[in-house]
Amino acid sequence: DILAARFAAAGFEPIRMLFSCRSQQAFSQACEEFAHLLDETQVLAFPGGSYPDYGSIPAAAADPAARFAEAVFSQPHLSDALYRFRERSETLTLGLGEGFRMLLASPLLKGDIGDEDERLSLAENPCGHLVSKPVRVRIMSVNSPWMRFCESGEIYTLPVASKAGRCLIPGELVLDMGGRGQIAGQYVDEDHNPTMDTARNPFASEYAVEGIFSRDGRVMGRMTHPDRVDDSLCINVPGAKELRIFDAAMEYYKIKV
Repeated sequence: DILAARFAAAGFEPIRMLFSCRSQQAFSQACEEFAHLLDETQVLAFPGGSYPDYGSIPAAAADPAARFAEAVFSQPHLSDALYRFRERSETLTLGLGEGFRMLLASPLLKGDIGDEDERLSLAENPCGHLVSKPVRVRIMSVNSPWMRFCESGEIYTLPVASKAGRCLIPGELVLDMGGRGQIAGQYVDEDHNPTMDTARNPFASEYAVEGIFSRDGRVMGRMTHPDRVDDSLCINVPGAKELRIFDAAMEYYKIKV
């Protein structure tokens, strides 16, 4: 897939983790394998695209991605493995598009995006259907290893594709996160100002928030897909340019090891 190819081009050796939902036994085995791989992994990435429908959880969230996330991250041995992974200073985590939703459902951002009552979340688009288009994003913070080759204030045109990409965030929380440099990007108009115009902020994300970091910057979630822009992708989109997050991840790993 595209995301794995981008990591490979930067010098990583991607391992694709596949989950079978055909039976509880197969699913549990996949979760055990995932926990084992985490102890030997430097970067954990949740890709965009569709996630399998794990529909056997009573009263679970309505959409397949949320049900799948709940099923995966409720596994006790996985919680321990994710904690160990997060504690290792050389590790990085990425969630793009639907992968951002998986990231928010994981324990990897616990304490970084508000408490249980007032926290950042993603909801269905107001239009009720999938939106796929290029959008204009301003880099709000480079307080992250992922942003090593970027500068605050830069403008990128990047693709989005999601049915549930609306960022919901309380006003006090967005001020707190902004003050700590945790707001990665905002949707902007032609004058580079944050906008709620759905032609430019297609998910109607509150405060035009497009992406965020953890407090230490090692975890990044974005609704845009920088993996889908390079010398051969989006070449006919005006303003599209590569956000070099994959090269930045490799540089961080080299420094840490």
